[in-house]
Amino acid sequence: MPVYTTAITGSTGDGIVQISGSIKIAGSVHGLALTNASVINHPTNIPENYNSLLYGPITLKHTGSLTIGSGAAVKIKDLEDV
Repeated sequence: MPVYTTAITGSTGDGIVQISGSIKIAGSVHGLALTNASVINHPTNIPENYNSLLYGPITLKHTGSLTIGSGAAVKIKDLEDV
């Protein structure tokens, strides 16, 4: 179910923010970078039938988990190789 908002707080600069469909960000998205946590310390899910690229190394803490849905493709790319 999409979530609609009538306001965006913070600064958007001169750009345009347009969202169609749904968006869920577990890591973060910056103007020049896509990021993910290097430590997973809470339950994390990659939905079924999604492709995902994570930057590693990644540490999985005892309080965290990584569940990969059916049909999902996940690659962890070491930052040393980028």
